[in-house]
Amino acid sequence: MIVTYRNPTVVLIVVLLTVATTLAVVMPMIRDEPGDQNVYTVAANRLTEGARIYRPEEIMAFTYPPFFALPFVPLAPLSEPVRRGVWYFLNVSMLGTLILLVKRHAWPKDWKPAGHMGPPFWVAATLIAVLSGRFLISPVEYQGHDLVVFLLAAMAIRAWSKESNRQAGFWAGLGAACKATPLLFLPIFVLQRRFAAAAVFLLTMVAATLLPDLLYPTADGGLWVTSWYQNFVAKVEVGAAANADGAWTAWNLLNQSLAGTLYRLATPVVERMPFVFDVSLFQLNRTTLKAATIIAQLAVIGFLVFVTLPARSRALSGQDRSFQRLGEGSAVLCAMLLLAPMSSKQHFCTLLVPISFCVIDVFYRRRDPIVIGSLLVVFLFGTLGTKDLIGQSLGNRLLAYGSLTLCASACLLATGHVLLCRSRSLSVAKLASEQADELGPSADNRHHTEAA
Repeated sequence: MIVTYRNPTVVLIVVLLTVATTLAVVMPMIRDEPGDQNVYTVAANRLTEGARIYRPEEIMAFTYPPFFALPFVPLAPLSEPVRRGVWYFLNVSMLGTLILLVKRHAWPKDWKPAGHMGPPFWVAATLIAVLSGRFLISPVEYQGHDLVVFLLAAMAIRAWSKESNRQAGFWAGLGAACKATPLLFLPIFVLQRRFAAAAVFLLTMVAATLLPDLLYPTADGGLWVTSWYQNFVAKVEVGAAANADGAWTAWNLLNQSLAGTLYRLATPVVERMPFVFDVSLFQLNRTTLKAATIIAQLAVIGFLVFVTLPARSRALSGQDRSFQRLGEGSAVLCAMLLLAPMSSKQHFCTLLVPISFCVIDVFYRRRDPIVIGSLLVVFLFGTLGTKDLIGQSLGNRLLAYGSLTLCASACLLATGHVLLCRSRSLSVAKLASEQADELGPSADNRHHTEAA
């Protein structure tokens, strides 16, 4: 007897679990590198032993808030090959969960977009996969932590779209306890007067941050978060590329944040080294560069605030409002990448959300040239910019020029543009409908009066 599954979600889950299991078994045998997960498991081991987890003198130091060491405590006792296998399985499983989560949000079962004349959804899904595939593979390949933070942010956006403010605050707060960049959700919650979300955010972040001190106190009786701040956070300058021993160097082609890219473009390289070469387009002194970086960062913040104003979604309801929330969450994710002191290429897996938002809008609402142009930028500098296609030398040069910074900026611009256009068009439609309802009865009464 042959059982046929017609539910694509079931098929996708089976495929993803199969791929996850296969990678968990095969990858540790064909690839010896421990990847980034070794940084987290070493920190977890030290945490349970009460030893220092923040050591700037190490080449690959643990630079994240103390809570982010806790999820790796169960992995720490495992042998290195088994640990890598488990982490591959978990990463692919999280990636599958994220894909399903974004799909259900971007295209719910009962949603019929206005003027639904676009192609079948699988066509849009294929384009989304082409545009975001390079970004999604990276954290799995490098065995990074990025999908953990991405999943928590996606859960926050999902709850946000359902107007579940406490849940949104919880997931976003948990993400901020893992990594500081989800803190950007907090001012947006306050801006939209989601005070319950903001309160739960703060409570969750503080509780999670202090949890390691409750479970594994430091030997000197201090707080883990204090050590984190003193060793790394205090060394991050506003408006400057991240630069701290054991964590970051100012000239780093992997740093695709605004600060990192502007530093490379404005700083000539005199002594060339491996992966360090001159890509300067102009030269600025330290003070001018800092001012230019702050202006660029403030522009991102201002644009984010402008497109997420509560008035933008006041006239929306149902799936239209939910889709608008997906766009607002997309804008936050783009801003997180641009404003972080360090945004490595693995972090750009979050572009799945804004890419999905923009592709769905282009296919099923209107062919907007700004959005199409932005997606073309992502295709040229993201999809086609991978080293497997153009080689390591050209790929590194594109990164040094800020190819992924450009992709995130294009996604932010397109997302914000869509949010503004959708809000404006739906508000006009609602106003016209309300005016028609008001004029309708008056016109009928006038007609009956004249007839009498």
